[in-house]
Amino acid sequence: MAWLACLSLFLLVCSAPLSANETSVKIDTVDQAKKGEEVTIKLLVSHEGNNFVHYTYEAYLAINGEKVKEWKFYILDRPPSQNFSKEITYTVEEDLEIEAKGYCTLHGSNNTARATIQVEPD
Repeated sequence: MAWLACLSLFLLVCSAPLSANETSVKIDTVDQAKKGEEVTIKLLVSHEGNNFVHYTYEAYLAINGEKVKEWKFYILDRPPSQNFSKEITYTVEEDLEIEAKGYCTLHGSNNTARATIQVEPD
C-alpha cells in the first residue's frame, strides 16, 4: 500500500504543471512623492495551481538595489491564496528604483517587476 501512496503523490505533483504556472508579481505604487513623504508600496503576487507542495515560497521587495522586505512561506504556512498582496510603507528621501520578485516551489519566477518613484521638485 505504501507504493500506492507514493504513486498518488507522484501523480499529484506531476499533474500540477498542467494547470500551474510560475509565480508572477506586480508593483502598485505612486509615480511621484514629496521628499520626506511616506508612500505605500503594494506587491501583487499571482500563482495558479497551488497545492500542499506547490505554492509561492518567497517574494521580496528591493529599493535602490537593497532588499527591504522579504516574505517566506513554508509547507505548513503557505500563502493565503493563489492571488494575494503584501505591502510596506516607505519614506521617500530620494528617487526610488523598486524591484520585486516571487518564486514557486516547482517552476520558479515568471518575472521581475520594476517601478520608479521620483521625488517631486520643490
